[in-house]
Amino acid sequence: MGGKLAEKFSGLGGAVKFAVSSLDPKSFTASFALLLVLSGFGSYQIISAAPVIEAEPYPALGLNTGKVLAQLDLAQHQDEPIHYGDPVHEEPSPHGQAQAENHGEDMTPMPLHTEEGGKLPVPALKETEAIEGLFEDTPFGPVPIKRVSDGMTVFDAYKMPFIPDVGAKGVIAIVMTDYGLSEGATAQSLENLPKGVSFAASPYSSDIQKKIDQARSYGHEIWMQTPIQSTAFGSEDDTGPLTMLSGLNSEQNNIRLLRTLSMARGYVGVVFNNAPNFKESPDELKDIISVLSARGLALTEAGPEDHSIVTLVDEKKLPFAASSMELDGSEGEKELRRSLEQLEGIAGKNFLAVAYIRPQPKIFSILKEWESSLSGKGLQLAPLSVIIEKSKM
Repeated sequence: MGGKLAEKFSGLGGAVKFAVSSLDPKSFTASFALLLVLSGFGSYQIISAAPVIEAEPYPALGLNTGKVLAQLDLAQHQDEPIHYGDPVHEEPSPHGQAQAENHGEDMTPMPLHTEEGGKLPVPALKETEAIEGLFEDTPFGPVPIKRVSDGMTVFDAYKMPFIPDVGAKGVIAIVMTDYGLSEGATAQSLENLPKGVSFAASPYSSDIQKKIDQARSYGHEIWMQTPIQSTAFGSEDDTGPLTMLSGLNSEQNNIRLLRTLSMARGYVGVVFNNAPNFKESPDELKDIISVLSARGLALTEAGPEDHSIVTLVDEKKLPFAASSMELDGSEGEKELRRSLEQLEGIAGKNFLAVAYIRPQPKIFSILKEWESSLSGKGLQLAPLSVIIEKSKM
């Protein structure tokens, strides 16, 4: 019997034939069971004979050996530093812009409100003109340059018009930094801030050109934030992969500067959010200032504590405005109003004053109310470019 069974079960086909031929009540159950066992055994042989394909870790998650990531980093960001502390910006896309939190969101500005509760029409969105001769093509995109024919600069071309009040005793510029990073703050700043407030656009903003076009349509002057190493860099001040560093050579810093300047058009100059710290390599900072001057850009420094670059910008004949103070809404409304009074005092004494704010929507209405009171004090809110022009007189 054993030999006959072995002969019948020499193959899967034989097993099937045997099961079909063994349909009597006594042998059917046993035959069917044996058929199931042999079918399972055959499937196991087929599976085990197939080649094993090991899943390769997804490179973007950094789960591989690191070689692929290292090659990609070297190809695209050869000089990017190690980041310390908690980054305050999103990583840029290959074009240097942060990915939008709400990508595809309708960026049409919210309409302005009248005092009666109605709504003023939203200004028509006008694309900022790329004026011929004011830009030089680079591997990163068009970058500002002085026009050869007449020496015109983007400062001349994109500054906002200003009509001084007769008998004004002082002029004040307020600059909001980090414009464009927050979608909500962007919309509220356009809706609620006086048009005399200048905006410093972050190079890490998504849709940065569209946001600049929107701000200019509302009458705001635009500056470009240019990240540079400060004394706090590496601890609480991580200004991202576009930061110009004292540890890099002039060529590497120039690459980072060009990447930032190529983000958009419509700005009149650049903003250093903090005083640069290049004590170990002052020549590198001189080179940065020289590039800005050669390209016809103005410069302003948001940090009011230190103006160590004043001598340097004078030497390079770079249009410059220093900050008088920072207005911080987190200290409360009472303290903010006290700071505004101090700012008025500076403007009354020196005729010119500059203050910086962060995108804090809770202070926008206070600033709008304050601006409406300035004419009665002989003061006037003006674009930042006005401060620079009047400081040269």
